[in-house]
Order: sequence, then structure tokens, then C-alpha cells
Amino acid sequence: MKITQISLTFIVCTLTVSCVSSSQPSHKNVDHTSIPVSRGFQIGIAGLVPRHFPESSEADYLDFIDEIPRLGEFFGVYAAWDDPFLTEQIEIAQQMKDIIPLVIIGFDYQKAEEGYFTENRDAIIQTLFEISSAYDMPYLGFGGEVNRLASEISEVVYQEFINLYLDGFNALKAEKPDLQVFTVFQYEYMTGSAFLSGLGVDPQWNSLFRFEGKLDLAAFTIYPFLDHKQVEDIPVNYFQALNQNVNLPIIITETGWPSENVVINGQVLVNGSQEAQSEYLDWIIQSTEDLKAEILMYSFLHDIPRDLELFNSVALKQNDGTPKPAYTHWVALAGRPFVVIE
Repeated sequence: MKITQISLTFIVCTLTVSCVSSSQPSHKNVDHTSIPVSRGFQIGIAGLVPRHFPESSEADYLDFIDEIPRLGEFFGVYAAWDDPFLTEQIEIAQQMKDIIPLVIIGFDYQKAEEGYFTENRDAIIQTLFEISSAYDMPYLGFGGEVNRLASEISEVVYQEFINLYLDGFNALKAEKPDLQVFTVFQYEYMTGSAFLSGLGVDPQWNSLFRFEGKLDLAAFTIYPFLDHKQVEDIPVNYFQALNQNVNLPIIITETGWPSENVVINGQVLVNGSQEAQSEYLDWIIQSTEDLKAEILMYSFLHDIPRDLELFNSVALKQNDGTPKPAYTHWVALAGRPFVVIE
């Protein structure tokens, strides 16, 4: 989805049904003081979104570059393979002191029709090669929320992507065997829920086997408000299916909760508030520890004004740079030392 000159990856949902909550909401809010003083996972911010985006000034970008290193170890660069500003975004990340770019090269869903991945195979793999050769990075992702292809477009297109991914994986690993190569799945779609998408989605865990073991890790975007109206409704076993179906290192490439109510056609579909956002952050921090996930990325630093109201207020700051309470919690999380747990 092209928002301005800089491309970002977002979930695109067709909002046609009400939010459906799980029965037996059983988790409790996490007390900030109970969270350990160290953390067993690394963190970062996803998306090149300075304050006043998309009308950011040069000063806004410079402040953003200066701030990101205080918010974790990673910065998420998520852009389409044919985005003319792809390398520019990576180079901006390279300017951030002591930051590891988490680069995920995606595609424009509006172009992803039958034949698209086959016809662009060579150009896409060449782009992957150029990025992996030009920049020193431990991870390289290809494809964002790819399991949505099966639900929103067709199984044929999804299989064409998988074929392309396997070719790209083999080629990259032949040149850089230590590079961690992966694709990104949308968790709520994977579990067969994502009710706010407006689709009847069947569980998609079998799709992992279609990647023929060519995944160095399992990466997910996680947005529980696609299923649950309020944080208190998220069940305590929310990641049970993940534990049962995945035996790979796990990273969370995007997550968040709205700081304002999501209202569609006069109906409140998600109870959002700054307090709820902070409660969600507590929950996802604890869940990341429990999952032993390696990386947690939050989306985004600043809110982005756009038509897709579902994601308008998920960021840690308002568009003008005003911090929300969740930002303070994130800063505290970043201040906890990362400790490798054997």
C-alpha cells in the first residue's frame, strides 16, 4: 500500500463484520513492576514513520534517526521489492547508531494476481541478491503476511509465491549460508480467525509445510484486536496453536493496539484507549517472554492519518510527536538489558 513516497507494509482488511470475542477471557493485566529487570528478547520499532508523517520535515527525519537507537536494537525496514525508495530506507536505517536493520522485502498486494510472481521471478530474486550483497545484515525477510494471499486472492497465487520464495531461499543460502532467511505470516489469519478481515478464514498451519523446511525462523504480525474487542478478551492460551505447530525460532515483526476506539459505520468494533494500549503492551511483553520469541517489533513510532481507521492510533506517539503512556513503557523496556537465556 503506497502511502507516500516511502512505502510501508500494513494489514489491509475489508471491514464487513463485527468484532467477535472469545469466550472465557482469562488473562489479567500485567503489573509493570512484576516484569523482570532484564529481558530475554530483543526489540525494535517497525516502519519509517517520523512525526508529522507523511508531511515530515528534514528535522523530523533527523530526530527520528536519533531517537530509534534509544528504543531497542532493531529497526524494521518493510518495503516492496520494486519500491524506488527501498535502498533509501535501508540507508536511513544504516545511519542509526548501533541499530540492526530488520529488512523485509514485500510486494504490492494490488499487483499480486495470477502470474505476477512467476513473471517477476528473476527481477525479485535479483533485488534480494543486491540487498543481501550491499548491506551487512543477519536477517532478510521476503514477503509480508503471505498467508493472506490464499484467503484474499487465491491458492494459485499463494503457491506461485511459495515457488518463488523457495527459489530465492536456495539462491541466497548458496551465497550466504549464515543469512537468516524467512517470510512473514499473519497470525490471526493463520489461526483461522481474523474476524475483522470480513473473511471466513480456515486455519492455515498446514501452509508452513509447503515451504519445505526452507524457513530459518517463523515470523508473524500479531494484532489480537482483529479478533477481540478489548484487551481483557484475549484468552490466556492465545498462542497455544503457535506452540503446537511451530518448532522454529519466533520473531514478531509487527504488533500494536489502538489508543482510540475503532468505530466503523457507527459501531465500536475495538475498545481502544491509551490505558488499553498500555495494558496490551504489558500483555505482549509477557507473552513474548513466555513464547521465548527472539525479537519483538512494535508498529509504529508515530500515528499515521489515513482512511484505514483500524490502524490509525496503534503507534506509541501521536502524529505530532506527543508521547502516549505506552511510549513510556516501551522506553522502560528498552532500558532493560537484553540477556541471552540458554
